[in-house]
Amino acid sequence: MRKTIAFTLGAALLGILQAGPAAAAPPITSSEFATLCSSGPLTVAGRMTVTGGTGELTADCFITMRPGAVLSFENATLTSDTEMLIVADSQIKSALNVTGSTIDLGGAVQLATGCCAGGGEPGRNENRTSVSVIDSVIIGETVEVSGSIAANLGTALVQNSTLEATSSSSFSLSVLASVAGTGGSATVTNSTLSTPGGIHIETGTAGTTTATGNTFSAGSVTISAGSGGTCTSAGNTPSVSCT
Repeated sequence: MRKTIAFTLGAALLGILQAGPAAAAPPITSSEFATLCSSGPLTVAGRMTVTGGTGELTADCFITMRPGAVLSFENATLTSDTEMLIVADSQIKSALNVTGSTIDLGGAVQLATGCCAGGGEPGRNENRTSVSVIDSVIIGETVEVSGSIAANLGTALVQNSTLEATSSSSFSLSVLASVAGTGGSATVTNSTLSTPGGIHIETGTAGTTTATGNTFSAGSVTISAGSGGTCTSAGNTPSVSCT
């Protein structure tokens, strides 16, 4: 059965790669996704939707996203006591959406579209990527939700969700957009963020940072926008001012 699943998923992924960014593979379950991503690095070049059920990662999961790729988790659950999930090598206009889902891992959870070369690597463009976490729970040793952190016009949204990082590092829990670029938007609303380390909600030059109606539990909380940007922090518990 395991070989059959692997063959089916591999064929679906090959279809995405051959058809190009507009293509969409049939939805797969959380268990099928965990099997696929635990087998080696995963490249998403079109649209992939993971929906329903529970999947356990048995190895670290590394995901690359081609220009315009979309990866969505809908009512999905991923677990592991030790492994990590890393979305990092992700290019222009790629998007990662987590809705009504739980990702509960012992390792790092890095949901970072447009990370991390910016314009510094020849042949790459990491502008205008986006990530959203809505009505979801994300738990990991460290947790990052970020869009185009070294490029421009990235978007990161956390809404009605719980983010928990177990590390005590100064950047253990971060929601970031274009912190080394311009025009990013980082928004955290009606959510609970907790870590023994540091929480950062930040954008860079001419960015828009919004944190409203949240509950924070952390060693430190930083909410900021770069020069020429706009920062709003209101209705949070405890109250935290923009810096």
